[in-house]
Amino acid sequence: MRPLRLLLTYLVVALAAAGLLLLNLWPWHPTSWRAWLLFVILALPVMIAGEWLAETVLNNPPSKSVDRATASRSFSWLRIGYLLGLALLVLALVFLGKRLWLS
Repeated sequence: MRPLRLLLTYLVVALAAAGLLLLNLWPWHPTSWRAWLLFVILALPVMIAGEWLAETVLNNPPSKSVDRATASRSFSWLRIGYLLGLALLVLALVFLGKRLWLS
């Protein structure tokens, strides 16, 4: 009985994650039943990996020092530049990984 309950819980959480991921990927959506099945199965692990990556990137010593330096201001070019640089670095790593994976 316990494995069935675990599977049902995972399915409910995965469907919720897939719904949120669909909202983020709008207007794209899977077109075949196999793509939908794969999307629902992989949505939760992909979102967990994304959350882990964001936590790791934003909770390191340089990030904390930028936060401390800009905590008293509501707008900071330093914070914007730092986060933009991090985003560009992550995108570059993703595209490099994709290029190496597909070659």
